[in-house]
Parts: sequence; structure tokens; C-alpha cells
Amino acid sequence: MSAHAPPYTDELGGQDGVRLRIISAGGALLAKSGRDALTTRAVAALAGVQAPTIYRLFGDKVGLLEAVAEHVLQQFVHAKATHVKRDPLEDLRLGWDLNIAFGLRTRRSFRSSTAIHKRGMSRLLLRRVSRS
Repeated sequence: MSAHAPPYTDELGGQDGVRLRIISAGGALLAKSGRDALTTRAVAALAGVQAPTIYRLFGDKVGLLEAVAEHVLQQFVHAKATHVKRDPLEDLRLGWDLNIAFGLRTRRSFRSSTAIHKRGMSRLLLRRVSRS
């Protein structure tokens, strides 16, 4: 693993650990430099794997983008669920603030991800995240 690889919490090791490491590296590159910086070579270097590993686990760059988007949305939904209060009005205000903050924080990452939308991934991601 590269010295610059982002931390990850998967303690399973094996393929799941490698997959999460690649997703974390892709997310870090996407957040820092936008979609154009998300090349298989850059992600592989940051995650400490060979490029064929990315193709084996995700199929292609779009598959990697889908996995990164799903991971980021799952983290957001989980974080949002931990902030639920007993007051519905306060929940609404807090939910609004969290949604706006998420949009501003990730606008650079997902602004131009047309490949995800072309494959209907927004609906798929919403279904997957809502099941979590």
C-alpha cells in the first residue's frame, strides 16, 4: 500500500479490504481534483494495487465511479441518520443543513458525472442507499 493511501476501516482484509481501499483512493482523488483526475493509474497508485485489480473488481472507470458514489452516499445517509432528534422541526432544519453541506462538499466530485446518470445510476444508488 502506498504511504499516501487514505485510511480505511475494513478489517476483513482480502478482496473486501482491497475493494474498500480502491474506493477510498478514488473518493480522495475525486474530492481533491475532480472527475478528470480519477484515472485507473492514479487510483491504483494511491491504493497500492495494480491497474488490472481495478478492472477485475469494478469492470471499468464507470464501475469505479458508481462504487465511489455509492460509498459516499452511504456515508452521508449514515451520518444524517445519527443526527435525528425528537423534534420534527429541528430534524427538518438539521436535515436541510446537512443536505446543503453535502452538496457543497461534493459538488466538484459529482457535478460532471454524466456516465452515472446515463446508466440510470441515480435511481439505483437511491434504492441501494435507502435499503441501508
